[in-house]
Amino acid sequence: MSPQAIDHAVSGVRVASQDNEVEWLDARAEGVTASEVPKLSPTTWSSILSEKLNGSTFRGTVHTERGHQREPEVLADLEWATESKIYPNRHVWAAASNRRHLATPDGFQILPDGRIRGAEVKSHKHGWTMPTRVIPADHYDQMQFGMHVLGLDEWLYGWEVTGADGGAPTEDPQFRIVERDQARIDELVAAADAFLGWIDDGAPVEQISPELEAAKVSMIAAERVAKAAEAAKVAARAEFTALLEAEFPDAMKTGWKHGDDSTVILARPGRRVGIDESGWAAAEPIAFADFDTTRAAVKATEEVAATLYPKVTYAKPALRITLPKAVSA
Repeated sequence: MSPQAIDHAVSGVRVASQDNEVEWLDARAEGVTASEVPKLSPTTWSSILSEKLNGSTFRGTVHTERGHQREPEVLADLEWATESKIYPNRHVWAAASNRRHLATPDGFQILPDGRIRGAEVKSHKHGWTMPTRVIPADHYDQMQFGMHVLGLDEWLYGWEVTGADGGAPTEDPQFRIVERDQARIDELVAAADAFLGWIDDGAPVEQISPELEAAKVSMIAAERVAKAAEAAKVAARAEFTALLEAEFPDAMKTGWKHGDDSTVILARPGRRVGIDESGWAAAEPIAFADFDTTRAAVKATEEVAATLYPKVTYAKPALRITLPKAVSA
């Protein structure tokens, strides 16, 4: 299959090439991309839109720049490892169902039976290890949205880990096949459409009542006082603890109490009892092996059950207050 044949094998449409940077950036600015979708929420809409209109302030790091430079070589290594043809991609693609849903896969893998997978490659810092069953959430969502845009059912996810001090990798790239998750795609599409709808409405800023504005001002003022008080408390506790340890060396182990006008109590540290797995494995290797096998089986069963019988719950939203840097305590 030739690179041109990919156009007929996917449902997405080529929009612009990275070879024309202006057209490529303009195309990405008109919609929402697979790399942006994982970050979408009402709290990030303004910053993402600002990046689209004004350009990102992030200029990359040595690590990210090296990742871009390594991308063609990683794709070539994956081509050898998977025994299939992988064509690099330099185009942003749009979904046939919504031309503002965009994706730019790193490449396309052509399987021997003619099927096509999108390809995404990542470069990780030295020491990084892939979780046994979990792909990083943002990468997973990026690939799922890519499958939506291109009408694909699978995606090749490849990665390499740099050597010490950012040097050349000491091992060949690894890879996994990610299957289409329609339930997650539906959530990502809804998030993308909500963001695009907000833009179409003129990116409105929430208007609040004078009473709520006054309460917000009071809350921020109280937060400043609380932050200053907390900093003073931390400093006072540190000074007290240092002097206490100097005068009563065993206080941190046994606890300590002193009372005149006020009583200060340093509670005895709690005692925790766990399993010495190394000791158990050395003393009773067969029994420990049975335990470890059972533990792994239970974990695997739970993961399968979570897929078959998912229960989605939401934590109570946290109220986060960001103080201006110039006046932060």
